Amino acid sequence: MPWTPETIVVATDDQVSTTVGADVVILGMKEAVYYGLDAVGARVWELLRAPRSIRDIVLTLLDEFDVEEELCRTDVIALLEDLAARGLVREAPVV
Repeated sequence: MPWTPETIVVATDDQVSTTVGADVVILGMKEAVYYGLDAVGARVWELLRAPRSIRDIVLTLLDEFDVEEELCRTDVIALLEDLAARGLVREAPVV
């Protein structure tokens, strides 16, 4: 099922990450592979420490970066789906 702006997402426990300058490096424990995120991706990663909707992530990025809303939403969903495929984020239950 594709993710929508209402989907709640959170980082999984199957990873460790650290900040390197403005970027983030993530080690996926299942694959033992490192992933790097630039400054915008790092901000998304920071927001994933707690469950939140994709809409909330997009609204935060719109406040902090000069980006068009549709492009931001499309890119965020693509990033989250990629991270989910690698076991780094998951859909969280609505509380």
